[in-house]
Amino acid sequence: MIQPNGEWKLEFEDDRIIPKFAIMNPKYTLKLPAFQTAYGVADILSHLLERNFSDTEHKDVTDYLIEGAVKALLINRERLMTN
Repeated sequence: MIQPNGEWKLEFEDDRIIPKFAIMNPKYTLKLPAFQTAYGVADILSHLLERNFSDTEHKDVTDYLIEGAVKALLINRERLMTN
């Protein structure tokens, strides 16, 4: 695949590079600038909403799950940005 800058991007896929688990410490995110948190929220939101642009029919269960996730994200975004 050629990148916009004209260079080639090589792809590699193998089950051996997929992590089995991740150890995450939320304390590392406490000192992030507010704009970085906002970018994270926007990224999550874009992944949730991309399903709405699908032409798949009969996806009402998924739509309701996504609606709940979006509502929870927006509530927690307020908490993250103020605390």
